[in-house]
Amino acid sequence: MLFRRIAAALALSGIMALGLAACGSADNPGPPPPCPRIVTVSDAAHLTRFQGPGRDVKDVQFEAQIGELRSSCVYIVEPDNKTRIETTLQVQTIASRGPAMTAKSAQFQYFVAIAKIGAGPLARQAFDVEIDLEGNAVRAQSVDELTQTIPLVSGENGDNYAIYVGIVLTPEELKFNRADSSSTIVAPASP
Repeated sequence: MLFRRIAAALALSGIMALGLAACGSADNPGPPPPCPRIVTVSDAAHLTRFQGPGRDVKDVQFEAQIGELRSSCVYIVEPDNKTRIETTLQVQTIASRGPAMTAKSAQFQYFVAIAKIGAGPLARQAFDVEIDLEGNAVRAQSVDELTQTIPLVSGENGDNYAIYVGIVLTPEELKFNRADSSSTIVAPASP
């Protein structure tokens, strides 16, 4: 399993933290404040990349999917009493070799977008993935660790935000996903 550490400050706040609001601390008894909700975008959770215009199983170069998403967060109080949330997110991506694959790896992108509930997206960033499928490797995975920073206004907490994750698709790939109700055509969905 490949781990890559990427710091992605989609909403940067450049002041160093003086205090942390964390679970079980003496300064903050009781339950921890909520983290932003992490959501896999259903239409963009899977990719089937074809070789040429054909759409048969024999034309599939590779398939990819968003796997397990894990997250944790910490609230940081800055010297001027402004608060931000730093969310650590682990994104698993999985790729399966198709019959038409001639390359040694599956290369694609996934995106992470931060949105305020009821107000729409605030930031979006795409990340490159290259999963080695050389030799007899039929299926492999990668895990990226990202840090997302969300500055809060007074009265807000993690419940006010969602972090969306999906694969970057072409219009044709998105159309295929929406038309095909099955999740994969080459390999089973679980690693």
